[in-house]
Amino acid sequence: MALLEVFLPDTVYHGTLLTLLDSFKAKPLNKENWVVRDAVDPNIIYRRDFGFGLYTTPDFDRASKFSRNKIQRDFELKGEVPCVLEFEVLKHQPLSILVNHSDTFLSICHEWSKRIYRERIENNGDTNFTGDPILISGPIADNSYSNLLQGLQRFHDSKRAQGLSEEQVKNDSIQWFQDQIIRSSTGHKISYKDLNFQIVFRSDEYQILRLRKYHTFSKEKGWSEHNEY
Repeated sequence: MALLEVFLPDTVYHGTLLTLLDSFKAKPLNKENWVVRDAVDPNIIYRRDFGFGLYTTPDFDRASKFSRNKIQRDFELKGEVPCVLEFEVLKHQPLSILVNHSDTFLSICHEWSKRIYRERIENNGDTNFTGDPILISGPIADNSYSNLLQGLQRFHDSKRAQGLSEEQVKNDSIQWFQDQIIRSSTGHKISYKDLNFQIVFRSDEYQILRLRKYHTFSKEKGWSEHNEY
């Protein structure tokens, strides 16, 4: 039986802010940067689809949209400059370690939803890093999680009122959750061809990324490429 092989893109992108550029120069993968706290209340930790890690995408447009939206959503970030980091994946590194330490979700499925449910709903703010799996890739969940919490609680209550076991309530809740996170902000289901893909690096032990260049945005010039950093 042939061994499973992991083939990563040649290039991945990460949407961020220009003020954070220096933190990626010496060590692109640094777990100290992966806990994102609220600018006003540092006790609030933002939860991500696949837990803590460096979130990247093979799509520049997706990374650029994330960077600009981040500033537009957060008043505390007004005046910041959107920035997209372009990383080269160092394939001469021992990527064989990824074979037994990676999760790949090829499309929407119960396991994908269960993973996101665990990180977004069940995680109580624990910031410990297990380091395994060290790589997770799969579709990006959509919709606003803050808007889902009340609906999820009502769904829980209705299922418990039916006398279902907690295990069944959880399984049904994950299915309801999946139906919600594949919808746009207007409530329409996202088609499979429009799903965006993310690759999350969850360990800084293996430095397999190199910052090749970065891109900044201004209203006057749009996106500009910078080869030297």
